Amino acid sequence: MYGGVIEESSKELRHYQQMSFTMNGKRDGFAIPAMWGHYGDKGTGVCLIFDKAVLLANLPHQSYCNKITYFGDYCSDFDSSIICDEDPKKFFKKNIDEIFFKKSEDWSYEQEFRIVHRTDHPDIPVYISIKNALNAVVIHAPKGTPDDGCVFNSPEYIALKNMIPNISILSLGKLLTDLSLSDS
Repeated sequence: MYGGVIEESSKELRHYQQMSFTMNGKRDGFAIPAMWGHYGDKGTGVCLIFDKAVLLANLPHQSYCNKITYFGDYCSDFDSSIICDEDPKKFFKKNIDEIFFKKSEDWSYEQEFRIVHRTDHPDIPVYISIKNALNAVVIHAPKGTPDDGCVFNSPEYIALKNMIPNISILSLGKLLTDLSLSDS
């Protein structure tokens, strides 16, 4: 009995695609060291800063978005009562907040905002236009940073500046105990 429900639910889940973002909260989204470690290639990657209103205006139909709600610890507060005992498509739609917009408190430092999209064609990626939504790019420790320590002399900065000349490229650095941004 459950095998068919699990298979059908797994099939329905493949129709959902998600994008996750960090938003400002206790810290500015770009100034969360763990995020640089987990998702920013240990500080050598980039952080893209978007205008949220413009980005959301570009969402395709059937997209859902919300900030993540964090709750207690995983085991004690996990809602195991979410059981799909109906058509999986209806179930996912009815329980979208429980399924996609809740995480354990362990992840709260991420300050996550999520966009979830249901598509009829799960093998075709859904794209969101970032046209006019990209406000800035933050770099922290590009691999090519020269011995003088100036990220604005790195090949990565120069390449970014050539690719997106009208977008601010900012450097994340530490001033005493605070993380701050600077420009060239």
